[in-house]
Amino acid sequence: MWKISDLLQGLAPKSPLRAEPPDLAHCPAGEVRPKLRTAGAVRFRPEISCNSSRLAGAEAFIDGRPPDSLGAAEIRRLVDCAVAALRTCADAGAPPPQIALTIPVAALSEGWLADHVIWECDRLEVPPHRLLLRAIRGDAPLLDGAAAGRVMGRLADAACGLDLDDLPALRHRHADLAGKAARRVRVNGAEGMDAAVLSIMALADHLGLPVLAERIETRDQLFWLAQIGCDMVSGPVTGAPLDAEELALMAAQGGSGAAARAGQYAA
Repeated sequence: MWKISDLLQGLAPKSPLRAEPPDLAHCPAGEVRPKLRTAGAVRFRPEISCNSSRLAGAEAFIDGRPPDSLGAAEIRRLVDCAVAALRTCADAGAPPPQIALTIPVAALSEGWLADHVIWECDRLEVPPHRLLLRAIRGDAPLLDGAAAGRVMGRLADAACGLDLDDLPALRHRHADLAGKAARRVRVNGAEGMDAAVLSIMALADHLGLPVLAERIETRDQLFWLAQIGCDMVSGPVTGAPLDAEELALMAAQGGSGAAARAGQYAA
């Protein structure tokens, strides 16, 4: 049996130590000027790779609406806009990022969720594995366990995975199914890298899941996270939220290689 302490001792950087933090002035996030915000619009919060400074993904949300209060119509609109954004990236010849949708945890019990995600991806010819569902509890009611198991099973079969917050889904009674659907783990970088966060990172590494640190504000934080094996970051350091066209532009700039290579760590 492995222990968290053993994993912490073996948690090594995934890239050689560098003398300087990434130059975010050359990161794709610094090359796109976001438009004025409009309340109720679907926006995309960029997620940047710690190792290459490329755009790795984005989190879709409805501006001005707490994610745990979204209704069925708003969740459908969020799915539609995220899939359409991936289609826009593909049509522009940009490497499509992975988009996470933050929804109330109770929505995982709704059969229409899997139906709508799969149907919309099929309609616009977008691979479902480009979508992640991040379910947050907030004040939402508890999951209907049996229904949630069926929804997670359908999503996992379609290759649409779960974006886990500190591995809560692995403590659910459908832990095996949640583990099958899990594609990534999130940690809150704003709380600092204490032993609990490092333990989560070690467990994610043991499970073969990438880690996203959110709410990251400085280049120094980004540099340190890269050295301990974090895969991606989001927050103020990656720039302001974008609309779909701006996201496609950032994906094109990050995927072209020139801007991304300029943002790699100094040797």
